[in-house]
Amino acid sequence: MSYLFDGHTVTTTPNLLVRSASAVHVLAAGVWVGGVLLMAWTLTQRYRRSVPLGAAPMAIRFSRVASVALGAVAVAGTLLALAIVDSPSELFTTPWGRVLIVKVLAVAIAAGLGAYNHFVTVPMLDRDPADGEAADRLRRLVRIEGVVLVTVVALTAILVGLAS
Repeated sequence: MSYLFDGHTVTTTPNLLVRSASAVHVLAAGVWVGGVLLMAWTLTQRYRRSVPLGAAPMAIRFSRVASVALGAVAVAGTLLALAIVDSPSELFTTPWGRVLIVKVLAVAIAAGLGAYNHFVTVPMLDRDPADGEAADRLRRLVRIEGVVLVTVVALTAILVGLAS
């Protein structure tokens, strides 16, 4: 929540909208990133211990939460970008804008991995919870999604630094 006291969040108007959008953006991103990292860690630990992954129920439950979090991240992030960027050309002519584009692309990759799991891998596991190949695919893709989301967090730190 320290983002509420630094960078564009402090200097951009309308102040209430920007601070609210920033709070929603950070909280929803925390839910998404934290959930993906925890699921990746849990699935990896279970795999290493040769314990049944229980991937289907975990992925089904988290998929719902992640979908809501992703929606909130997208809406709040869009509002923030619209409030911060004075003209679309700034996305290409400023370091801040270029980093934002890279961040949005990374979020799209993570969302795509999550969507693939949601629409392809999870239904496979729902039909056959003992499908080891699908469970292994889920574990690998969630780990990759986690790495991409950690990259998004690093890019966010760069954005805040550039805005300060």
